[in-house]
Amino acid sequence: MKLSEQQDNIMLNRMNGIYGNRITPSRGFGFPVMIRRVIPNVIDRKAFSLFRFPLFILLFSLFILCSPVSAQKSKADKLFESKQYYAAAQAFEKDIIDGKKGNLMEMMKKTGLCYLKINQPQKSLLWLQIVIDNGATDADTWFQYGLALQQTGKYHEAMAAFEQCLQIQPGHPMASVKIESCRFAMTNRHVNPYSGFRPVTEVNTAGGEFGLSLYANNTVYFSLAAEPVIGSRVDQRTGLQYVESYMTRIRGKRLIFPQLADLTLPKFVNEGLFTYDSITHSVYFSYCDQNSNRCGIYTSKLVSGKWTDPEVVLQNKKNQLSGHPAIANGGKRLYFTSNMTDGVGQTDIWYMDKLSDSKWGQPVNAGNTVNTFGREEYPFVYADTLLFFACDGHVG
Repeated sequence: MKLSEQQDNIMLNRMNGIYGNRITPSRGFGFPVMIRRVIPNVIDRKAFSLFRFPLFILLFSLFILCSPVSAQKSKADKLFESKQYYAAAQAFEKDIIDGKKGNLMEMMKKTGLCYLKINQPQKSLLWLQIVIDNGATDADTWFQYGLALQQTGKYHEAMAAFEQCLQIQPGHPMASVKIESCRFAMTNRHVNPYSGFRPVTEVNTAGGEFGLSLYANNTVYFSLAAEPVIGSRVDQRTGLQYVESYMTRIRGKRLIFPQLADLTLPKFVNEGLFTYDSITHSVYFSYCDQNSNRCGIYTSKLVSGKWTDPEVVLQNKKNQLSGHPAIANGGKRLYFTSNMTDGVGQTDIWYMDKLSDSKWGQPVNAGNTVNTFGREEYPFVYADTLLFFACDGHVG
């Protein structure tokens, strides 16, 4: 909740008592008090700019040069590298508050990246704005800044940021696409180009819903990472509760009675990310075998009311992730997401064709009509004719 200007000034007066009367209201962007609180007074946009105060540059440089350098990574950096972005954001903010030695701009940038990763672009923008205002010159910072602007609906500013990214790094693989995506968003700001689609308000929450999977008898399973409540366990990667499987039913064009998933599915399917072959009564899902410690895509078949033990369909190689299976062509083709080598981008849509009742062919990349330099995930095949998927590398 934003504070009024009066509340803002009261908080600034309090903070001036801590930071020596050197914090002033920022211009233009209007950072919330919370951000000013966690940032040392020297970083305020009006009170400090690396390019307006040469004396401070000299003092700051001497401080850095005279400080002992430790090769040991900070707790925040370790969390960041292990992709525990929610925990990393909290750790970086604490380091900034405490004035911990290190590259202050890098800490702020990583804080912004953490919030961008956990779908909190407003908070991300606050941190990345400070880094930009203090003279960021690398293409990646400008690109991430553009993403934060784009995700908060500031399309003109986002386009300018992506243009700056291209000036620094001509031919950047994603910046041009993002510019076109901003144009697309502005053109269709008031008119939905996909009028046949609507948000599924019956099941959507303030948390994160993903991984829709159709099952028998018009049953739909999905995964939900709910917002934290008092006493709940928080996933340090996302800042949300740990993922749980839910189920609902289709009635007409609506979903009804969302509830925690029952025990209909195999115990190996611990999230809603599976696909069901109604012809063979088989499910395909991501799974890690506890005995072999190998992960990949597995299948289980319903026989006489019981699910068979998981059988390997595709086993991951080292540093390989594969998941999000989607059955098609009457059970003869299986689409999935993977970061396996020889792909087009970071993660691609792949498929395998069935050779016999139990054997599958080699994985085939779906090609650059579908895949981009970015990430393609969550394939879903409708009526064996339409492939839906999530993507951050196409215009839209």
